Amino acid sequence: MDIKQRQDRSLSSELLTLIRGSAGPAHNRVPSERKGLVVSAVGGGGKTTILYLLAEALAREGGRVCVTTTTHIYDPRTEPQPRPCNQVVIVPELAEAPDRNSLGAQKSQSGSVPQAGHIAVVAAREGIPDHSVHQPKGQTDLLKLGGIHPAWVERLSPYWDLVLVEADGSKHLPVKAPADHEPVVPEASSVVLGCIGLDCLGKPMDERYVHRPVLFRDLTGCQPGEPIGSPHLINLVLHPQGLFKGAPSGARRVLVFNKVDVLADGALQDLADSIGLVMPGNTIGVVLGSARLNRVYDIF
Repeated sequence: MDIKQRQDRSLSSELLTLIRGSAGPAHNRVPSERKGLVVSAVGGGGKTTILYLLAEALAREGGRVCVTTTTHIYDPRTEPQPRPCNQVVIVPELAEAPDRNSLGAQKSQSGSVPQAGHIAVVAAREGIPDHSVHQPKGQTDLLKLGGIHPAWVERLSPYWDLVLVEADGSKHLPVKAPADHEPVVPEASSVVLGCIGLDCLGKPMDERYVHRPVLFRDLTGCQPGEPIGSPHLINLVLHPQGLFKGAPSGARRVLVFNKVDVLADGALQDLADSIGLVMPGNTIGVVLGSARLNRVYDIF
């Protein structure tokens, strides 16, 4: 199976097309009854960058975009590279599950009325230090935002055209296997993006490249120190306790192989061949791209 870069389409535009195609009838109602699309990202290898690419693309069209998390996400105000963000809204009440008394409170608790073309980052807590041993060198001042309870996502969705949820953590590593408590995917999710950074291909399977390597071994068959191959990544994707663990039954699953631009042609072709062998007829969509370049290479 040959890979040919799609010069005329960006990664964000292709993903938006897939997301809109997964909207379903609930998103075709009159505006007063419509709920915004909810897209959750899990896995490793560029989740945050991909979510902000989507946010920026829709905001450019005039959409109202909420970026939030059910785990943690970096505070865009402390990141060295600016993120597209018009405001950060911190609402401590969102950390706990909503009750009947909060049925009408979600609008005020999501901050000011969402504006067309704006991106708001909504969280329950700010100022959380990043103690990850994989934190980029020289970035000791990065702070994180604490996540909201996943049940709030459905309550917030009517006020936004798109709600983007970082629903997993990977300690800056390209690939991970989920623990028992992971990921934290809201039931309201229309689409779940499963992200894998292809800079793990050919690397030894250890804690330098894999978050939770023992679990990764159990799910994929890749032994400690063994080079990570395309079949191992496919095993992770297809395993019931793997990449898409916890995805709602009605949600569209889209696999994003990120960082295609770092691969040699031979490694990329091996990956394409692996996809061609096992993915046809599968309900998981596959996108090969580069979030750094906002470029798509192929779609399966």
